Amino acid sequence: MNFAPQNISGECHHHGARYCVFTVPKSLKESKPDAYAPQHLGLGPYHHPPHPYIPKQFPLKLAVVEKYIARPQELTKIRKMVEAALVRSDRLIRSCYDKYLDRDIKFLAWILAIDGLFLLHFLINYSPNQDPEMETLAPDILMLENQIPVVLLRVIQDTLESESCVPDDKYLLFDKFQVFCQNHSPLKLSNNPMIVRNVDKVHLLDHMVKFTLASGGIRAVKFDKEKKKFYLPVIRVNAASHVILRNLLAYEAALAKPGSTILELAQYVDLMCRLVENPEDVAILRKAEIIVSELRDEEVANFFNGLKRDKKKDLCASFKKIKS
Repeated sequence: MNFAPQNISGECHHHGARYCVFTVPKSLKESKPDAYAPQHLGLGPYHHPPHPYIPKQFPLKLAVVEKYIARPQELTKIRKMVEAALVRSDRLIRSCYDKYLDRDIKFLAWILAIDGLFLLHFLINYSPNQDPEMETLAPDILMLENQIPVVLLRVIQDTLESESCVPDDKYLLFDKFQVFCQNHSPLKLSNNPMIVRNVDKVHLLDHMVKFTLASGGIRAVKFDKEKKKFYLPVIRVNAASHVILRNLLAYEAALAKPGSTILELAQYVDLMCRLVENPEDVAILRKAEIIVSELRDEEVANFFNGLKRDKKKDLCASFKKIKS
């Protein structure tokens, strides 16, 4: 049987879900703790304070934020202005998270101001060839729980632009974020910038999920009987892929409607896990340019075998318990 790579392109639309940041079920956390709990960078109320094994980050974040704003000598003043804007967004903030935030709004605004400013700096200054130490933060930034929703980043960005602290560019954040997503998504994403720009209250993983389900993406998986070819999208596997893909699967399951049994990304991953059972299978798919990886064939096979433990029905059942 021949395998042929399939390009991914198309458009997406906002899912319309009430929440966009979800709590990872305990069963998933226990099965693979390093895939769902940040190892280097805690972001947002679900991971404040950060885990004991993460160094104190407040001074580090402030140092990074100083590089981001045009007038670092006014950092305290600007931070308080951002906090005030977030305080006015109390209901919006709480509506983004699926768990009740038992913190007063001033404390939440303080957390989100520092973390949000740090994340804005990271995304807007992101380059695929940047400092390797900063690159290690990428998997943490793409975790299900470890999030500052896009809509809150826009509140912060608007405040900075109004004070001329950053360039007044409406689409800069989203264009830069698209570069970040393209560099870390296991599956190729659309190059249409309007997809990223037309967003509201969404999780950073939302873009990856919608792009991979786009026309010409994993929905185009097919078998041509006459040519005896199996058409599959190209998947990139690296050391961080297991974290990103697991969180993509968890996000898709979290968004699933009650009673839903069709999780398209999960079905695609199930298919790949069936196709890849050993290093020899990896070698075949690598030769067909379906799998792109700098890892050894054995390591890639272990990657897919590890994903088999996260079954689609287990994901749905885990999130159903949280929602009920």
